[in-house]
Amino acid sequence: MSAKSKWLAGDVPSESKYERARKLLAKARESEPPPRVMMKSAKLEWALDFAKLWMMKGQIKEQQGKLYEAIDTYNNGIKTCPTLIPLWLLLSGLEEKRGVLTKARSILERGRLKNPKTAILWLEAIRIEIRAGNKEMANTLLARALQECPTAGELWSEAIFLENRPQRKAKSVDALKKCEHNPNVLLVV
Repeated sequence: MSAKSKWLAGDVPSESKYERARKLLAKARESEPPPRVMMKSAKLEWALDFAKLWMMKGQIKEQQGKLYEAIDTYNNGIKTCPTLIPLWLLLSGLEEKRGVLTKARSILERGRLKNPKTAILWLEAIRIEIRAGNKEMANTLLARALQECPTAGELWSEAIFLENRPQRKAKSVDALKKCEHNPNVLLVV
């Protein structure tokens, strides 16, 4: 009753005993559960994994070939969960598949504005430029990315690969100085 009164008052975060709720609902489902218990279980999982559901729906639409519906789903998901990085990547990737590179770039730029210091968004923007054959733009983005995320191993490992063969050793030394124990950098070196 306490949880319900808090929920009705709009104070859901104060009732954050999600694991306990899951265990109670699992126990209630063990023996011929009434439909109400099943519905409560589904609602709890929906609330906890809401962001993943946007991703799943978009991917299903993509598999069905309904690209515009997938784009709408990802956009709605981003509005609801702007910090969910995989949604930004999925939307950008879909636009790139469609051949609309300017839109893919724009999506990643918006993602970086909403989620500063997120190396994976920078990395994807760099890789889009590499796939498009714009190595100069990729290097420019990489320089900006390393200024914003100076200890991101993903970015340093990409920086090593973007260098010409003779300069890779020097770039590897720089990378090891900045992020000494990062597995991405160690693997590339």
